[in-house]
This record gives sequence, C-alpha cells and structure tokens, in this order.
Amino acid sequence: MARTTLPLLTTLFLSACATTQSGLRAYHGGDYSAAIGAWTPLAEAGEPDAQFFLGTMYDDGVGVQQDKLEALEWYLLAAGSGHPKAQTNLGLLYFHGDGVARSHERALRWFQRAAEQEFPEAESNLGVHFLLGIGVDPDPEEAHRWFTRAAAHGHAKAQRILGTMFEEGTGCETDDCAAARWYEESARSGEPDAMLRLGVMHLEARGVSLDEGRAAELLTGAAKAGEVDAQVLIGWMHFTGRGVPRNPAKASAWLAAAAHQGDRGAQASFGRACIEQATTDQALTEGVQWIQLAATEGLAHAQYDLALLYLRGTGVERSREQALRWMERAAAAGHAGAISRLAALSDGD
Repeated sequence: MARTTLPLLTTLFLSACATTQSGLRAYHGGDYSAAIGAWTPLAEAGEPDAQFFLGTMYDDGVGVQQDKLEALEWYLLAAGSGHPKAQTNLGLLYFHGDGVARSHERALRWFQRAAEQEFPEAESNLGVHFLLGIGVDPDPEEAHRWFTRAAAHGHAKAQRILGTMFEEGTGCETDDCAAARWYEESARSGEPDAMLRLGVMHLEARGVSLDEGRAAELLTGAAKAGEVDAQVLIGWMHFTGRGVPRNPAKASAWLAAAAHQGDRGAQASFGRACIEQATTDQALTEGVQWIQLAATEGLAHAQYDLALLYLRGTGVERSREQALRWMERAAAAGHAGAISRLAALSDGD
C-alpha cells in the first residue's frame, strides 16, 4: 500500500508559512535538527502540515530515533484537522499494526476520510481493501471504482492494477484495449509491471497493434527495474532476434540476471546457454550447476536436460544411474521427452 513520505512533498505545500518551508529546505538539505526546530513550535500550535512532517520523521526514523507511537500522535493531530496525507499514513499504521494494535477497520476509516478529499494514495488503498476483502466483504466492482478514481488522479500503481482488472475482467467486463491504455499511462510513470504487461500485449497484438520493437523497449525498461519475467522475455527476444538484432551475449546476460533472482526457467535456460557457448571447462561446469539447481527445485525440463548431460557425460562424469534417476523424476512430472526415453534407458539401450 502507498504511503506519503517527505521527499515527495516539496511542491505540495505552497500555502504553508515561511517557517514550514524553511523546515522543508532544511530537511532536504540534510539538516534534520533545523527541520525539527522549525516544525515543532508550529506543530505544537496546531499547524497540520508541520504535525504531518514531524509524524513522518518519527515514522521513518529520519533525524530522530524511530518512534511509531510518537508518529501516531502527530498523525492523529494532523488527521483530525483533515490532513489527507496524515490520514493515509495513519491508516497504514493501523493496517500493518505498526506500533499500534492492528485494525483493518480503523485503517479503512482513515483511508475513506482521505479518499473523500480525492487523495490518490488513499483511493488506491481503498481499492486494495475492497479487492482483497480486507476489513470488508470482497467487492471487485467497488474496488474497480476506487482504482479508477486513483488512476484518474495519476496514481501509477492504481493505473497498473486497473489495467489488470480490465485484462482479467475483475469487477468489470474484459477489455484489452482499456487494459492497454491504463498500462500505457502507468508505464509512462516508470511502473515496471505495467511495462512488462504492455510489452507482452504488443508481442501478442492484444488490445494494441503488433509492435515487437515497442515490446522490446518496454520489456527492457521493466528488466532493468528487476522484473524477472521481463528479463526472461527480453533475453529470449535477443536470442531469437525478435524485435531486436539477434545477440546471444545479451540474451545470456538477461537470463543470468533472472537466474540470479531465482527464476527456475531462467536458471535452466541460462545453464543451456552456458553449455552451448562454453569455450572453457569452467563455463561448462557453470552451465551444469545452473541446470542442476533448477532440476533440484523441481523443474521438469531441467531434470530432463540434466539426465541427458549424465547420459552423454557433458560437463559431468557419465553416469547411467544418475541419468535414469533424473529421467524418472522428469517423467513423473509429465515431461513427454522423458517419458518416451525412460523405457529405453530402463531396458539398457
């Protein structure tokens, strides 16, 4: 769920008094003592922005010892004056049980008060409540309404979620064109999952035109942000030359990135790439190790590949016993190639 932090707020309080602004300047300059000195007398005098700023500092432990109860007190004062950002952060303390007893019902009430003021983070948080049935009965249509409001107010994550709701027909009729439009809006704000999903839609010509170049651009952006599925897809595109010039080295680099994040399919694919491109025993061994890792984690086609490596003695000592063991595991998982080869192995052919 989204919360509001101080680095995002410099331009949001132009009506604040000069002392509040001097606190912001001190905060962004790293002079936290001066920021506290500027905001504390204002907060004690009932100024909601200053109360909110102090609450955020205690909430995050920036410039002060982290103290969730102190943050709660300042948020309560600001929220009671109708401060939507304080209301949202207060709701999050109750949602997570962070320094207070967890209460999804209280969280919901505070999010509702902020959302009534058209604060997008609160609108999106309400969408989560209704979508997942947290503190309320699940209501996809109501969730869709709140995500629509947050998305219209520029909330990138809400735009991405709304796109997914249109794509999957959750709380609305399935509409790939609407999904693509919201993914596009979210992707412009740099939301990695939106870039991934829109990239896939361009590859499949769903809701948008077939555009492999645009897909590659989007998937690269998502991959750079750490999206594992995007790393696998852009690696595959570089390997096949679809949408980008064929480049096995780049393909391997992206598969390696995904493999290091624990993606079993990427581990197996990167392992195969290492073996196919190996010019040293070390590279060959590394490839085998990646396939072994994916196989041990239960990936059937990695188990099949590992069985073949043992059967041929590629990167490992040849072992019919090990080949049979891994082939049996792959066959038990339903791998067609393993099933067809298992009888021959068992017969000793």
